[in-house]
Amino acid sequence: MPLQITPEQPVFFSPGHEYHYSVDHFNGMAFDLDLRRLRATAAAMAGLGVSEHRFSEDLDRAMVFSADDRRTAGLLALLRREFALLDEGDPAVCSAIQHLHLDDVIYRTLVLLLFPRLDRLLMAGASAADGPLRRQVLEELLDWIQANLHQSLTLTQLEKRSGYARRTLQRAFQQRYGYGPMQWIRRQRLEQARQALLRPASEQGMGAVAAVAARYGFTSAAAFSRDFRAHFGLTPFSVLREGRRFPP
Repeated sequence: MPLQITPEQPVFFSPGHEYHYSVDHFNGMAFDLDLRRLRATAAAMAGLGVSEHRFSEDLDRAMVFSADDRRTAGLLALLRREFALLDEGDPAVCSAIQHLHLDDVIYRTLVLLLFPRLDRLLMAGASAADGPLRRQVLEELLDWIQANLHQSLTLTQLEKRSGYARRTLQRAFQQRYGYGPMQWIRRQRLEQARQALLRPASEQGMGAVAAVAARYGFTSAAAFSRDFRAHFGLTPFSVLREGRRFPP
């Protein structure tokens, strides 16, 4: 069946089927998607007890997305901004983008486009009662995060690990700590790094700072030092020097 792409219908989705297109001119991009990752991301966002197979049927047909309603128009605009970041030429900005897990953000945006009925599941998850099960799941999630602070962690991973949707996790962390899960992870990494600097190993000088930064998931020693000073009001090297002066 022929599908027309226009400025009002700018995005075409073809789920693994062969297709052909003809244009007078082309100004856009084509990219491959992992359908399994789409389903897994949708299930992780939906929350506890939702199977990824629930979303399989939605991926069996080709679609063109039209910006004729406010929700879709907003998601398409967001998608354009996300792809624009991929073309960013400023090296400093590119370095920061590497830590944003932009591919995860793009997949989450595409999930909202492809599965509009996901909204109902997200609303149901956000209104779920804060019962004993959720508290237990949160405690287990916190333990898992603590054991994996040295790895790159994303919201989708937290959703998969806990079985709760992003909004539910945001609400649980906000109620308990006053900020969201990614902020909590950042603070935990900085605190673990501070403790490590106060118990220095054999590394010397800034090499020790870089080693501690890498151990707790900071890929840039400069960014680590900047965040550390902003959070504690001290430089990592001054804390390291304190640890060397008064070893445990």
